[in-house]
Amino acid sequence: MLLNLLPVAMALGVLGGAMGLVVGFMNYGLAIFSPPWDGFPKVLQVLAILCPLGSILGGLLVQKRGTLSTMLMPEVGGMLMFLCGVAMVGVMGISVLAAVAATMSMVGGLLALVISDDMKPKET
Repeated sequence: MLLNLLPVAMALGVLGGAMGLVVGFMNYGLAIFSPPWDGFPKVLQVLAILCPLGSILGGLLVQKRGTLSTMLMPEVGGMLMFLCGVAMVGVMGISVLAAVAATMSMVGGLLALVISDDMKPKET
């Protein structure tokens, strides 16, 4: 029953990552080509771009039907979306658009983790 929500988790991760990518690039990404301003380190400027990309990647991994070692791909994608959503809050702060993007990524990640628990084979 919960497997029908897998595309919803994917959409939340991809849309949250795309929105976070726009916010991160407009606020911090253009500054990569200039010297650090106001003491904002280059590492945070790069993370403002990489965190949303990780959320998009996690959203795309949710739909795969494979395993990575002993973990299902929706578990890997869900954890990646959730952690990237948390990192977006830490890197970009709590502006309105960044908070919406991070919330979408985190909710999609949690939804993917719940769905992946339902996908595991039942032990009898």
